[in-house]
Amino acid sequence: MASATVLCLHWYIKQPKWSVTWSSRRSWHKPRAMAEQRAPRLGPSKSVMNTKQSKAFASPSIPSSAFDNQYIDATLSKGKSSYSSPSKAQTAFPLPPLTQHNNAYTRLPRPESPVYKAEALKGLDFLIQYEFTRAALHAGSPPTNESYNALAEPYIRDLVDARVSSKQTFRVLQRVVQNNNPEAFKSFTNRTSDTMWNKMLDGVWKNSGYLTGKFILEPKGMQKDNTLGAPTRANSNQTFVDKNCKAHQFLSLKLSPPSFMTGNRYFRRFGSDRFLFLSLPNLDEIKEKGNSGELYAAFRESVNVDREKFRLDICKWLANTGGIEVANRLWVPYYLREKEESKGKNNNKKVKVFQVIFFATAGVGIGNSLGGRFETPVHEELSREKLLDWQIYITRAKFQTVAKLWSRISLALSTSTPTITFDWKQIRLVPDLTSPETGEVMDDGCCRISHAAMGEVRAALGLSKKPAAVQGRVGGAKGVWFVDPNNHSDDIWICVNESQMKYGWHRSDQKGTTNEPSRLTLDVLNCSKAMTPAKLNSQLIAILDAGRVPFEVLAVLAREFIDARLEEVASALKNRVALREWVYKQGALTQSRRREKSVDSLGGVPMIVQERAVLLLESGFMPQANPYLRDLLEASLEEFVFQAKDKLHIEVPQSTVVMCIADPCGVLEEGECWLALKDDEIPGLDEQNVVGDILVARNPALLPSDIQKVRAVEDKERYKGLRMLKDVIVFSTKGPYSLASKLSGGDYDGDKVWCTWDARLVEPFQNSPVPREEEVGYDKNEWFFTDKTEVKDVMRTGDVWATDFYERAFQLSTVESMLGMYTYHHSECAYIYGLKDRRSQALAFVCGALVDAPKQGYVLKPNHEGILRKKVDLSPAKNGLPYRDSKSDWTPPIGGWTNVLDRLVFDVIGNYLQSRHDELRALMTPPPEEDFQEDPDLALPSQEFEEEMTPVQQQMRHQLTRELDQILQTWNKHWSVKDKTLEKQSKKKRGNGKASKDAEGPWGDENFEDSGFRELVEGLRESFLEIAPAPELAEQDSLLRAYARRDKVTGELKNEEWQRLKASFAYRLWPQAKIKRDGSKEVKKVVWWVAGYELCAIKIAAGGGGQVVGKRRADGTELVVRSGGNGYRPVLSDVYVSLRTMKDWEVVGLEGDGDGLEENKEFGGWE
Repeated sequence: MASATVLCLHWYIKQPKWSVTWSSRRSWHKPRAMAEQRAPRLGPSKSVMNTKQSKAFASPSIPSSAFDNQYIDATLSKGKSSYSSPSKAQTAFPLPPLTQHNNAYTRLPRPESPVYKAEALKGLDFLIQYEFTRAALHAGSPPTNESYNALAEPYIRDLVDARVSSKQTFRVLQRVVQNNNPEAFKSFTNRTSDTMWNKMLDGVWKNSGYLTGKFILEPKGMQKDNTLGAPTRANSNQTFVDKNCKAHQFLSLKLSPPSFMTGNRYFRRFGSDRFLFLSLPNLDEIKEKGNSGELYAAFRESVNVDREKFRLDICKWLANTGGIEVANRLWVPYYLREKEESKGKNNNKKVKVFQVIFFATAGVGIGNSLGGRFETPVHEELSREKLLDWQIYITRAKFQTVAKLWSRISLALSTSTPTITFDWKQIRLVPDLTSPETGEVMDDGCCRISHAAMGEVRAALGLSKKPAAVQGRVGGAKGVWFVDPNNHSDDIWICVNESQMKYGWHRSDQKGTTNEPSRLTLDVLNCSKAMTPAKLNSQLIAILDAGRVPFEVLAVLAREFIDARLEEVASALKNRVALREWVYKQGALTQSRRREKSVDSLGGVPMIVQERAVLLLESGFMPQANPYLRDLLEASLEEFVFQAKDKLHIEVPQSTVVMCIADPCGVLEEGECWLALKDDEIPGLDEQNVVGDILVARNPALLPSDIQKVRAVEDKERYKGLRMLKDVIVFSTKGPYSLASKLSGGDYDGDKVWCTWDARLVEPFQNSPVPREEEVGYDKNEWFFTDKTEVKDVMRTGDVWATDFYERAFQLSTVESMLGMYTYHHSECAYIYGLKDRRSQALAFVCGALVDAPKQGYVLKPNHEGILRKKVDLSPAKNGLPYRDSKSDWTPPIGGWTNVLDRLVFDVIGNYLQSRHDELRALMTPPPEEDFQEDPDLALPSQEFEEEMTPVQQQMRHQLTRELDQILQTWNKHWSVKDKTLEKQSKKKRGNGKASKDAEGPWGDENFEDSGFRELVEGLRESFLEIAPAPELAEQDSLLRAYARRDKVTGELKNEEWQRLKASFAYRLWPQAKIKRDGSKEVKKVVWWVAGYELCAIKIAAGGGGQVVGKRRADGTELVVRSGGNGYRPVLSDVYVSLRTMKDWEVVGLEGDGDGLEENKEFGGWE
């Protein structure tokens, strides 16, 4: 070992120094020495890999240095993982000696080494292994670890050099793709965010990493090298042989950049880097795409199966496959769930896909194998059967149905925050509270927790006050736990009732011998929060109308809501702090920031429209003087219009959404409730508790009885035990049935309840009785099959017992959900016949069964559409529901609209909202002669430079002009083609008599689903940032030398003043407006996409009167520069995303706070 160390040191000293050179424009070049060795061009220039090309992936030809012949591969001599790639021994870098620091051993930085063998990729950080695999798959590499390692060999040194920067690493990955598949290079545009990169390299994999991707359908897939069924595949682990099961052989794998996700129990126990979330292809979506579904037709011709056969084949493969290979690990399918994904312009379209969760059972970083270049071994090897048994004690669950047990796996996958860990003796098992009249459970899903334990929860969540209740998981129990008002001791304990138990406790946990604290930890999903006003939706409005609430009341509430929101904007147009708060709330930015832990960017500005508007407002711009900001505010207003008019989301000030629990004191009578606040003020309340009649509901609300009028009791001595239960609603436990069960079949395991005490709604409302199934002609067995297969029926001996279980579970969980379709059919039926008609109520029961279908094993019968047609005639609504499609040209019936929803949309909201919107637009828009004027602050840096520039600097100015002009031409060329396409589509739509949306609307150039747009923006941004003074000019001028200086670590231009100077020139040289056909002007957004952050920095400097602080610190931490009053201050990005502006202009944290939209979105049900 000593000699090896000496050899390495000798090479390090003797080799010529490596130098980084830069072109006069924007391309980053490899070090000159040994460049040909490090990055030979691999593979022919074809987009689809042929057999000849696959050989290049498998065994690239790389020149070896003389030193390589003297070195023997270092192989792990002990603790070797039981899993390795085929035909290759596991290798590792020679590791430097350990040094002791603060009683902990850490590795010294590894010296330079030329030894990068074919499997050297295994020695890099897992993040880099994953990123390289992502690039390799995109380039068409066969999906095997052997192929990834072989392809990586020439690029290892570059990957090591670039690892500190996401941008530099991505440049290496782009070369990998371009060298091997130039056509695929065009669509390789998604780079891992800087925030994500820095956190992952710092080791945040334990909780927060989120690895995603998708399977792509490849017709004729078996003839390609990059599909799971490729005949050149070397890894037998991926081979599943069944002559009747071919579907998986037509799937190729595409990985996405890592992102953030709130942790869960699995992540915290095994590490988030062991879970890979892959979406299955959506055949319906493929069929709907252009060319009359040619891709789908080609697939059917290739596989000779229909959709159902494809589904069953995929389930069979998922259950039986040995796994897939990604990032030097073996991954097996563990769970499958339905998930919403964002698509479309501005990511505002939601589509449902099936997402398979793969678990890494073995490979690099697992067991005793090398986990990274400097890490010690982590994570034990584990089969999926043992992983399942770790969560659910299978022996005690074998009498559960497969469907129900499958749904229980998701409990440990719920995003949550770990709080207090209990000893077994602190967990008290108690019986359910039942009704003496019917035996129904009256506290289904909720139970008590001690004050001391809730104090620990508060500390773990970082709250200033103890919440009254939390929704969580502990062991196999789920539900809500609330502080016990009858016990004030300092003991720590938690009660778990029978209805909360979803699967049994592990015996080792019960005996107190467990070494698995995560199973005894209370994982919190949600907690009771300060009340904020809630919104009505179309379902609630329809029930209110059926309950005899006058239409004029609803109309007044709608007009009041529109007035209040738009008045906020009008009054804020002269105050950017107040305007920022409105935009922040309208965009629900708290939610996106909590989810992403950062503000994602595209090019030179944030990706989300409202984040862009916030950035400009914080920098000192105002809409009257900045057309781009005005456009962004218009987009926010359009979203408001959409929510109010198309979704009928109408805020009622005297309403809220709260968690419900059962009365722990037994003092509330049937029909009574307790609703109290902490310290917040809600309009219409003089005291801290609501008193009198109120309306309560739970979404989805389809039956007339899904809104109930109950009485909120006054704070008297009799109810003193309930006083500490604030920001929750407490329902009575008396009577034959719980109130929660009357509200669309709810319970107390975390359900949110909408409630209002607005007298205009409450007083006229009349309750409807809860209908029985037989009364409305609904028979579940007529509509559904019920799968009653129990776990014991599919259990086999040995470690493979789960194969049959998984195949059955995958089959049940991939049955297409018809919930959305039948919810719409219910809307049609209610529109035609009324909400109280028995046919409408029967369809409501069908929808209710579909909600529980995955858990209960319900499957709609194949002839369900025939049953529907037999029971109800929906033909009167065949053209659609007017209120759901207000943009189409609807002719009102003779006598006017009669349906309450139509009347609100067309007679009230539409016209009134349009008039108020026009008034607001006029306030934001200056006179034509003053519009689109040059901003003197943005022009000043380039003007000052021109006034004092030397002859050499003048040459640089000409160079800069030429390069900026090239960027503009690239932008114009893209949109000239795009505009022609949009015009053709627009003419086609007009020819079909359909409404055509203006392509130049507020989202006109922001189709994030279009990889071409991403590629365009990221490419132009990169070109802009890389513009530097030509070397021959920089040599003659000290200022230009300073502008051309680059960071020694990242290779990026260091001088922030130079970036701002370029932005100022771009602002002046590029046109800020485009003349439309009608003569009006439209904002030309290219300068903001390319140089938005730099323009904002210029504006801040102009307003703050000081030097602008750089955006990145020496350690790589991102800085966000924000203005404040007459100055500015730099804020770390992870701190910034946790801040928001309140109406009183205080910047505070997020504790217990929402956006106003946030709670309502959680409550929004199926809409």
